[in-house]
Amino acid sequence: MSRQITNNEFFTDINLAKSGFELENPNQIVIDKNAGHFIWGVIALEYKISKGIDRETALDQIFMVELFEDNCIQGIKNLYGEGDIEVLKDNNRPENLKGPGLIAMFKHNGKLITNCVQADALKYKWNFGNDNTIIDPLDLFEF
Repeated sequence: MSRQITNNEFFTDINLAKSGFELENPNQIVIDKNAGHFIWGVIALEYKISKGIDRETALDQIFMVELFEDNCIQGIKNLYGEGDIEVLKDNNRPENLKGPGLIAMFKHNGKLITNCVQADALKYKWNFGNDNTIIDPLDLFEF
């Protein structure tokens, strides 16, 4: 049985999503709590770069949360590019990256990615491994 039937899982067509996408402020933080293959993150990244923000800064402003590991892996490829992706679960995660709802973190080409996580969005702490992370709701674009 497909996950479309079992989990009501559907993916946004990238061309449809790109149609009319705009942020009030290109520096807004973008969060997708049901990220799928990170299509909204990719669109936000492209938009931010088109507005003159460098790639690394733009990536640091995009936060993705997804429940399924295979979607996270595909999403990281979509957002960061092809490469070696390592899944960090349980005791393989640093202490500050453990908490309620968090299932896994990822490394892309050896670099720890803290803004894209596999988690249960209803239980996740939403600090992305940093207790000092404060997301200002007035500076947030949420999907």
